[in-house]
Amino acid sequence: MRDEGDFFGIRYEGAWMVLRSLKGFVYLQYLLLHPGEKVHVSNLAALGEQRSGVREAGVGIDGRDDPHRGARRDPHSGEILDPRAKREYRARLVELRAELDEAVLWADLERADSIRREIDILAMQLTRAFDRSGRARKLSDPMERVRKAVTRRIRDAIDRIAKQNPFLGRHLHNAIRTGYSCWYSPELPLTWTAEPAPPFRSPT
Repeated sequence: MRDEGDFFGIRYEGAWMVLRSLKGFVYLQYLLLHPGEKVHVSNLAALGEQRSGVREAGVGIDGRDDPHRGARRDPHSGEILDPRAKREYRARLVELRAELDEAVLWADLERADSIRREIDILAMQLTRAFDRSGRARKLSDPMERVRKAVTRRIRDAIDRIAKQNPFLGRHLHNAIRTGYSCWYSPELPLTWTAEPAPPFRSPT
């Protein structure tokens, strides 16, 4: 990935694409350069705010980088977890339980402990999302708003990539995990490199 200020250049299997900069690309770049590292959404959000050349929320490209606008369009934005997030959390729990069975079978205790911790975190998030009667709880936690905004921006960035390169889009959809922590977990090892944004030059 090459950060060009107003644009991001991405090269995958010999093919280049250039896309307008969004905070989602900043988040993706960090995750791709640190495979397997679980990064809290607050840290990703801070990277997006610090990075020069990315517009602040409220004046993003087409207004789509504005989490408040997205929330107004989303009829489920008042719930702690939106329907898609609930499906993904539950699907991930199924995957983790299968991985835990495999780790136990092979007596990989360290991996099993790590998987159990992730299961506990996801189960806790699902529990928080519903009251005792099974109704969805309403959003009140500021950190949950950060999670939803970061997740939405990452998905938007991947969707934009997929329009130009469906193969890379599919790879990222399968390999990027989102939640309160996000991480890049490809099925096969893949090494990404990056170049920094060009130095700022004052107009003469």
